[in-house]
Amino acid sequence: MTKLPRTVQFLVFAVLAGGCHFGRTVVNAHVRQIDTSWIKPGQTTRTEVVERIGLPPTVKTLGGVRKDSFRWVMVDTDERILRAGWVVTPTFEKTREHFAEDILVKFDGSGVVSLVSRTRSDGDRVEILELRETPQ
Repeated sequence: MTKLPRTVQFLVFAVLAGGCHFGRTVVNAHVRQIDTSWIKPGQTTRTEVVERIGLPPTVKTLGGVRKDSFRWVMVDTDERILRAGWVVTPTFEKTREHFAEDILVKFDGSGVVSLVSRTRSDGDRVEILELRETPQ
């Protein structure tokens, strides 16, 4: 069995070896810092919420503005990508939503807050951190 010259070995390796990528993406990290403790269901208005917190993003996956609610979403994602080569590149990818936090503020027909909720998810479980509604 003959051994290939180092130059040829390097070229074969360069063609076949694509690389790995490990990454983490956090979108809307500021959602963790939003203080909702001052919002009083049955008293606080839509205008007051906008003045203190601002409007959430209108991209559907990151939150939203609707007639009856505002929603802020923070997403923390892990990515693992392995590319097997440069010329023919089968890619093996694993992406997992590692962590998410969600704030929902609902309004009644007159624009007064009727519900405030905050949840956190680790991809498998959802934990309710805060849930306040207008007293019935």
